[in-house]
Amino acid sequence: WVEAGYEGAILGADSPNWSDPSGDERAVLIKANSRRKIWRVRTEELNVHVKRYEAGGLVGWAKRAVLSSPAAVEFRNHQLALAAGISCPEPLACGQRGWRGTGGASILITKSIEQAQPLDVYLQENALDDELLELVAELMGKGHRRATSRTISR
Repeated sequence: WVEAGYEGAILGADSPNWSDPSGDERAVLIKANSRRKIWRVRTEELNVHVKRYEAGGLVGWAKRAVLSSPAAVEFRNHQLALAAGISCPEPLACGQRGWRGTGGASILITKSIEQAQPLDVYLQENALDDELLELVAELMGKGHRRATSRTISR
């Protein structure tokens, strides 16, 4: 899926290899673990984040068969959040292989937020009281646990 108006920038001849932008000088790897890699990619037309979710073995395949790919779930969650007036990165494109993403890795492309900074950097530069810090940690934990298994309900 590609949002209207972004087809040329995302699918054009000069666009990066979205499934693995690591060899492109326009891409900077921001985060990587066994389940997901995140790049910031800047082209002449776009400033985006690219998330590649790995298949995750038999358990990952089963989750995808029931829920769809993590990229598709996150794409839909971003759309629902924006429709509900919740600020979040704008989803631009999502790709998956096979039925419901069971054929391998899935990709999510979101518009970067220029003024955003990583939470760890923010916390180093801004003191939070212990109670607020505990609430932020709890919220982040809940979000990560639910991110690939549920969609936002209205």
